Amino acid sequence: MNTGKLHFLTFGDIPYDQRMLRIWSSLYDAGYEIVIFGRKLTSQDISHLSFKVKRFTPIFEKGFLAYFEYNIRAFFFLLGQKFTILCCIDLDTLPTGYFLKFFRKYRLVYDAHEYFTESPEIVNRPFLKKFWEAVAFTCIPKADHCYTVSRSIGLEMSVRYKKNFDLIRNLPNFSEDTIEELSQEHQSSYILYQGAMNVGRGLENLILAMVEVQDKELWLAGEGNLSDALKSLAFENGLQDKVKFLGNLTPEALKSVTEKAWIGINILELLGKSYYFSLANKFFDYIQCGIPQICIDFPEYKTLNDEYEIAIMIPDTKVSNIVTAINKLKYYPKLYQKLRSNCYNASSELNWNKESVKLLDIYNNLTT
Repeated sequence: MNTGKLHFLTFGDIPYDQRMLRIWSSLYDAGYEIVIFGRKLTSQDISHLSFKVKRFTPIFEKGFLAYFEYNIRAFFFLLGQKFTILCCIDLDTLPTGYFLKFFRKYRLVYDAHEYFTESPEIVNRPFLKKFWEAVAFTCIPKADHCYTVSRSIGLEMSVRYKKNFDLIRNLPNFSEDTIEELSQEHQSSYILYQGAMNVGRGLENLILAMVEVQDKELWLAGEGNLSDALKSLAFENGLQDKVKFLGNLTPEALKSVTEKAWIGINILELLGKSYYFSLANKFFDYIQCGIPQICIDFPEYKTLNDEYEIAIMIPDTKVSNIVTAINKLKYYPKLYQKLRSNCYNASSELNWNKESVKLLDIYNNLTT
């Protein structure tokens, strides 16, 4: 039984962060005391969580002032806390971990959910990119341990910041329900996109593709800075009864919706290395729920699809490519069923039950 006290800093929305909820639960179950400091962005109840959560209602929700506010509040919160390890989730929380090192002795862990300085919101904004690169070059080398979500991102950042990155992928828990589901005829008629509705996700073209797709609905689960624009686009094209916006869903609700979907969508535009080398939650969630997917032909996804064959890969997010891929699964039922069966085979390998062993090794080694 472990007795270490672990503190986590997260800028994201705690009730909807599947990756971190899995990580925190695994560490808690292993005997660690978990304390999380984050922002209260929604009224979603978190009282069911076993670990301690300290949230504040931010004055600023977006932009530079939001990051500044968070790090100031986090710094002073941690000054009054006792802990052995501090994990900073993504680069936007790492300044606190860096500056606190001048006042306290502890092990600093960096969990990179993305290649932050290569994200679409930053990569084409020179001043902002230089600022965050300065933060990265200053803070990342001071971390005692680093890990990230894909091998490609880890290799890129290891070279750039002269720091080794381990791999902890966004794998879901193994579900025996997949076995039962695959034995039944799949009657669902909706296509599912789960994730943020932000720039570079190919969502505009995905909605336009529904003009040409017959007898299927598109369900979008998530929110983002494009939410209102996408709703307007659907309305303007007469798709208000064919495209449904579900908003943010809890991990439990999202799993239920995903299990009942016909296919999943995981497409991205080439807007920086963070997207190009990504390995998203949704890619593995679709596999675990036994549904084929239409996926962008980026390196990490291609490597896994070459091994497991669970998706139709497309080279870009053009409407014609999306429509062709959907129709391929629609009009070739044997291909569809083959991909579904392959999802089950992959699910027994690509799951959190196995991936969490590597996570626990990292923290066990840091606390010994």
